[in-house]
Amino acid sequence: MKHRVRATRRSIAAMIRRHGLVAAIVLLSTAGGGMSLALLHAHLNPEGALLTRFCPASVDGGSGCAAALQTRWAEVSIPRPGPGFRIVSTKVPVAYLGAAYFTFLGLWFGHLGRARPRGARWHLIARTTAMMGGVISVGFVGLMALTSAPWCVWCLSVHAVNAMLVPLVWRATERPTRPTAVLAPTTLFPREAMAVMVVAGLACAGQWGLWRQARIHRHHMDALRPFKAMVDDLQDDPAFLLREFAAQPVVLSQPVPLRPSEPPAGDKPVMLVFSDFECPACRCEGGKLRERIATGLGRLVEVRVRHFPLCADCNPHVRDAHPNACDAAYAAEAARWQGGEDAFLRMYEALFAYPGTLNDDAYAHLARTIGLDGERLLRDMRSPVIRDLVAADIELGVALGIEGTPTTLLDGRVIPEICETDAFFSAYATPAPAGPVHATPERRLHATGSER
Repeated sequence: MKHRVRATRRSIAAMIRRHGLVAAIVLLSTAGGGMSLALLHAHLNPEGALLTRFCPASVDGGSGCAAALQTRWAEVSIPRPGPGFRIVSTKVPVAYLGAAYFTFLGLWFGHLGRARPRGARWHLIARTTAMMGGVISVGFVGLMALTSAPWCVWCLSVHAVNAMLVPLVWRATERPTRPTAVLAPTTLFPREAMAVMVVAGLACAGQWGLWRQARIHRHHMDALRPFKAMVDDLQDDPAFLLREFAAQPVVLSQPVPLRPSEPPAGDKPVMLVFSDFECPACRCEGGKLRERIATGLGRLVEVRVRHFPLCADCNPHVRDAHPNACDAAYAAEAARWQGGEDAFLRMYEALFAYPGTLNDDAYAHLARTIGLDGERLLRDMRSPVIRDLVAADIELGVALGIEGTPTTLLDGRVIPEICETDAFFSAYATPAPAGPVHATPERRLHATGSER
């Protein structure tokens, strides 16, 4: 037994001697690469990056990751061929070079391990790379210490990881002096080294491609930011919103028949919402409809929900895009039939929030979660009354020229997307100086004093 324990200890010690150094190099390379990628992400979003929470700016703004990434030392110019046989320079983030550096070392030692008795000269590539990385780290730390360059905690952490990595790489690339029986295999073939360099090159190229795409996206977002601000300002301007809405033609002049559980509108404008329970755009607003009605929208307008499923099973006027939309509409109406308007709105939200595939088991489960009888709901879904209600909604939508969802009408006019704000509904529900609340939008626009 003692001999077996000693043999096990010797095996573990040999394994640590063989693989411990390589494991430490791979672990440090992974940590350094991850921090470099975080710094690369911060180039695009210096204010919102996660790392800025751990590297806040000083009171005078002279330190912090965001400040360091704005200096001229955060990027280097690399010449490349340009159009017309000219040499142009490309700004490359230092963080990208760091990510490529750590990626190469991690892949090299993760696949090839320590230097072998034969072919050890190939490890001079990794040793030279590590030495260059060490010199660059010393240079950047010196810049922070001797110049006005801001101190960056994450940058210093990357350099600290590199300081631990360089001596380990030096040790791992030394030609082994112990007996070759301890090391297996004993030869590093050129094709292995070339394969690792090709894989590392592809990984670095992929990182560069992702960085380029992210930078282009950020450039486009920066270009669109003034227009977004302009749209936000317009959405807060009641006069503009009323003008846009008044320009829409009246497509519905007759009142929509009420469901048995729906209250009369009274003097409030009627908002008619056509939706599809498998429509991604409908999901964004449908999941919050009951909350919006309770917190303010219900005081301004009377909301009526109707169905326009994009499913050929019940809607022959559309292509079959959402195969479960018809049954989902039947389930919502069955919930209204069983529990009234509040049960309908609860089922309406539950159907949009359900993460799985909509089927009979899902409908019964959702019915039970909102306090209804699941078995009865499934029976009511097959009722001709429920199916006729959904069919009537579809025919109404076709008559109004609806081709997709969501589509929202207010007093017979389709609401433009820019007008679907609380500011618009509040302005529209405000009574005109003369006439009822549901006066035409032209009269309300005249009441604002902004008609042109």
